[in-house]
Amino acid sequence: MSIGKKLKKFRESHGLTQEQFAYKAGVKRTTYISYENDRTIPDFLVISRIAKEFGVDINEFCDEEIEPKFAVLNAPEVIYNAGANNNKKTLTSEERLLLAYFRTLGDGERKEFFEKIKNDFLDRRCGTNEE
Repeated sequence: MSIGKKLKKFRESHGLTQEQFAYKAGVKRTTYISYENDRTIPDFLVISRIAKEFGVDINEFCDEEIEPKFAVLNAPEVIYNAGANNNKKTLTSEERLLLAYFRTLGDGERKEFFEKIKNDFLDRRCGTNEE
């Protein structure tokens, strides 16, 4: 069952209108309707807000269990130390998406993917990229 159908079934089981449910999810009604109609997929924050609001496990809405490590990647900010001065930086949405994608790969694919990224990075950093 799609996440949109799961949300609709869950909403209806609680006797809420789309507008009421959207309010509890912290999104506009039109945005919520697009979730139910499977036009868009809610992000982790929306799903976690719904789960918290109704006191259910986030995996209620997912096909597979979400690992806690994966959930952290989808958090609004991931803070890390960068540079010699230990400046605090946050990952961009693109960086979080890249990490989330990396976690979907099998072991062999991860190793191959990582080697390519590492080699490209070193080529660029050391100025040996011949493109």
